[in-house]
Parts: sequence; C-alpha cells; structure tokens
Amino acid sequence: MTTEHTPSRHPGTRGAVAPGLRATNPNPVSTHGLEPIPVVAPSTDAAIEAARARARLATTLTSLEDKLNPRKQLTRLRHEHPVASAAAATVLASLAVAAVWAGVRAVRRR
Repeated sequence: MTTEHTPSRHPGTRGAVAPGLRATNPNPVSTHGLEPIPVVAPSTDAAIEAARARARLATTLTSLEDKLNPRKQLTRLRHEHPVASAAAATVLASLAVAAVWAGVRAVRRR
C-alpha cells in the first residue's frame, strides 16, 4: 500500500518525508520503505525553452570571460590595434631595460 505524503515544513515533525521521496510504509515517521518518486519527462515546450536558456547563459558566460580575462584582452587589443600594441610593448621593454640599468648602476656604486 503506497501512501503519498507532502513534505512537511518541519523535517523533524511527524509525517515528514524528505523531498523527492514517497512513503511506502504506513508509518510516516519511519525512514524505512522509502523509494524515489519517478521523474516525469518535461514537456517539449519546456525542454526547448530550457535549451534556449542554457544557450543564452553560455553566450553570457563566454562574453564575461572574454571581458575579464587579461590574456584575451591583450590578444584582442593586439589584433584590433597592432600599432598601439607595438608602441606599448616598446615602452614596456624600455622601462624594463631602464630598471635593470638602474639596478646595476646602484650595485656598482656601493
């Protein structure tokens, strides 16, 4: 004999059944005799809408990753503005050389 029980608002109270389970035992307090409730396949419209929502989410996550990933930003900048990226690389290389030169000079003066 299978009896359906709706989940109680308070799990410790009499008659409580964990969500996703249905009682097969007439004693609703017992945890023995629980079986999973069969999952019903979603309707076609709901499945299509879920697939569309997943596709929108994937597109949003990809665009966020592109905007927040510094390596991808530099790659995009290099392809969109090659002259500006070459100038920036030259400035960074010059600063690195100047820092090394200043460090060597400070060590030699000791």
